[in-house]
Amino acid sequence: MLAGWLVFFSYHSAPVGTYREGFAALDGLRAIAHEYDMTWFCLFDVFFRSLLHLLGPAPRAAAPLVQQLGALVKTAWPAEIAQYHLARVLLYQAQGEASLAIYHGELCLDAAKRTRGALFNVLFPTVIASAFVEAGQPDRALALVAQARALGAGTAYHHHEALILMVEAYAHSALPRRGWRACAARPGAQPRARRPHGVLVPLAGGGLSAHARAGFAGRH
Repeated sequence: MLAGWLVFFSYHSAPVGTYREGFAALDGLRAIAHEYDMTWFCLFDVFFRSLLHLLGPAPRAAAPLVQQLGALVKTAWPAEIAQYHLARVLLYQAQGEASLAIYHGELCLDAAKRTRGALFNVLFPTVIASAFVEAGQPDRALALVAQARALGAGTAYHHHEALILMVEAYAHSALPRRGWRACAARPGAQPRARRPHGVLVPLAGGGLSAHARAGFAGRH
């Protein structure tokens, strides 16, 4: 039970910005995994450490970890493939490689669909959508978040609506003539800005808004 809690704590540390705590949770889990021979943890460790770097202040530091992750992935397991390509998308966004980001984005979406898992088909497309915005395909991004919203509606995954709103606003800002006005019509939508490496953050308040924090803190 403790191991599972630490896994999800480290995962949620990435979107809410508590990077130091996330790394500390993974360090604690490494000790538990070693003591109880939990070999499955190796891939999760590398994946979550990659996310903490990719969503943090120095995303390019994740490059060696993403490379390592690729060597650990089992090609017969769509969930692992989806996780790997998600990390690749974020890394290429950080490096300003828009075409490579959406290439891996499509591979991630394909693997996510094959998992038939709700989390993979609600959260992953939402995250990947920002890469399509940066590649000049905002309509594709909006289609992805609309699909994610439909799949998550009325389920335990509705808490990802906070992230969906952020990405949706970003995509609308890239549409000609429509800009923020189209997004502002949705209740609860707020202006957002993006970090240089493409990850969306609120303009004001020094972190996630209360609404977004509540969304990211929801249980899977």
